[in-house]
Amino acid sequence: MDFSRIDWRILGCSAAIPAPGQYPSAQSLRVGGTLMLIDCGEGTQIRIREVGLRGATFDVILISHLHGDHVFGLPGLMSSWTLQGRTKPLVVIGPSGLEAYLRGVNASTQGNWSYPVEFRVAEPGIVYQNDDVVVRSQALKHRIETWGYRIDEVVAPRKVCYDLAVAAGLEHADFRSLQLGRDAVTRGGRVVPNSEVTTEGRSGFSMAYLSDTSFVPELAGFARDVEFLYHESTYLERHADLAHKTGHSTAGEAASLARLAGAKRLVLGHFSQRYGRLDDFAAEALAQVQIPIAVGVSGLNPLTAFVDQ
Repeated sequence: MDFSRIDWRILGCSAAIPAPGQYPSAQSLRVGGTLMLIDCGEGTQIRIREVGLRGATFDVILISHLHGDHVFGLPGLMSSWTLQGRTKPLVVIGPSGLEAYLRGVNASTQGNWSYPVEFRVAEPGIVYQNDDVVVRSQALKHRIETWGYRIDEVVAPRKVCYDLAVAAGLEHADFRSLQLGRDAVTRGGRVVPNSEVTTEGRSGFSMAYLSDTSFVPELAGFARDVEFLYHESTYLERHADLAHKTGHSTAGEAASLARLAGAKRLVLGHFSQRYGRLDDFAAEALAQVQIPIAVGVSGLNPLTAFVDQ
C-alpha cells in the first residue's frame, strides 16, 4: 500500500473529559491535496499547532455528533481562522443542528467568519467528493443523532507506462483515458490496446471512522474491506454494561466489527478516563481478531504504529 499521498494524525482520543496528553476526539487526514478535520473536541486548535499543522488550511470538517467532546473546539477554531484572515471556502458536514449551534455561538459572541462556509447535513451515502476523495456517511447508534464516515481515496484503475505509451505514438492528452482503462487511438488512427501500455493501478487508501456508537453488526457493510477502521472502544469488557447503557462499545466489540467488515487494520480510540493504562484495550481486541491493531493515543500516526500479528 502506497501512503505517500496520505497524512493522518490522531489529535485527541479521550472520551468526555479532557486529560493531560489525551485531548477529546479530533483527527486530521490529508488525502492528496484535500485536508479534512474529523470531529473537533476542546483544545483541537492547540493540537493542530503541536503536530505541525499550524497555518494549514482545512477544506472539509466532518462532525459525528453534537456531544461536547466532539464539537466544543469547533467555534473557537473557526473564529481563529477569521482572526488569521482566512478567505478560502470551508465545507462543514454533520448532524442536523450543527449549523444552528455554530451560528448561535456567533450571534451570542457577535462573531462572524471571514470566509464562505457551506453546511451539509449528513445523510446515508456520498456527502462529499472531489478529485482526491469520496466521503460517505452512515447513521450510528448512540444516544443522539450520530454519523460515521468512510473516506476512500480516488485512484485511477490503471497506471500508464510512459515509455511504452510514447513509443506507441500516444501523447499526454491520451493518458487520462488510458488510466481509466480505455484503449487509445494515435494521431495516425491506429488503435493502441490499453493492456499494451498500462499496468494495474495501485489500491487506494480507505478508512472508516465510527465514533460514538454501540456495537452494530450491520455497520460491517459500511466499513467493508477498509484499509483502516477507527472504531470507538470507550470501555473494556468488564464494563460492558456501561457501554451498552451509554451507547458505546468495548474494545472486544470494536474488534468484532473489524472482523465482520474484513478491515485490514484496526485503530481503537475514545477511551474512558477510568482506565489509567491502555495496554488492555489492544489485548482484548486481539482476542477477537488477528489483524494489526493500534491504540489511538493522541499524537499517533495510524499509518505506521501497529501491533503486528
